[in-house]
Order: sequence, then C-alpha cells, then structure tokens
Amino acid sequence: MFRSLMGALAGVITAFATIFVVEAIGHTFYPPPPGVVANTPAAMAEFMKAAPVGALLSVLVAWCAGAFVGGFVAALISQKNRAMVALFPAGLVLAGVIGMLMMVKHPLWMAIPAVLLPIPLAFLGAQFAPKTKAAQEVA
Repeated sequence: MFRSLMGALAGVITAFATIFVVEAIGHTFYPPPPGVVANTPAAMAEFMKAAPVGALLSVLVAWCAGAFVGGFVAALISQKNRAMVALFPAGLVLAGVIGMLMMVKHPLWMAIPAVLLPIPLAFLGAQFAPKTKAAQEVA
C-alpha cells in the first residue's frame, strides 16, 4: 500500500515536471513574440490565435509525455496494481488538460488527442516499467 501511494505521488510529480521541461524546450524553439505576456485567460486566448502549429504541437507533446512518464514512474515504484497506480498521474494530467481547454480555446486537432491520449499513454508507460523480481514472483 505504501509503495502504491509513493508511486502515485512520484508519478504525479514526474508527470508535471516532464510537462514543464518539454514545454520549456518548446518555448526555446517557439518563443512568444516580444512584449506578449500570456498570464491571463484573455491574453492566452490572443496568443493562441497567433501561435504557430509547432508551438501548439510542443504543448500537446508535453502533455502526452507527462502522462507517459508519470505512468512509467508510478508503476516502477508501486510494483503492485501497476495499471491502477499509473491511472492517478494520468487522471491529474487529464484534469489539467481539460481545465486548460475550458479556460482557453484550443484548436480541435489539439484538443481531441489531448483528451484521448493521457490515460492510454500512462498505461503504456506502466507496461514499459520493469518489474522487480519479487513482483514477478507474485504475478
């Protein structure tokens, strides 16, 4: 039980750290125009209208990578109930994605995969996480 809780917590932290890092990398390739500060929903909506496809794609990749890595780490640490534990960081990533989509209008091509992919990618990440010998004996 303790390992499952720690796995879920580590998965969440890792998921959001991954999102932060991948988005930061995307911002180096697609920096906002000079003088643009997107710190309010209205300013963010204006920025979204002019954002290049690559910038939006990098955000989508960040969300997906966060779910995958969060599921991987959660399963790696928990070792038991791996798929269920991977669901926790994926669910929080999905909640964040839905919240962002509700606050700021995103293109449909971005919104659909952003909602559909976090859960399956977290489960896929859990499948890639190696099992310890003790967990293999139980399974």
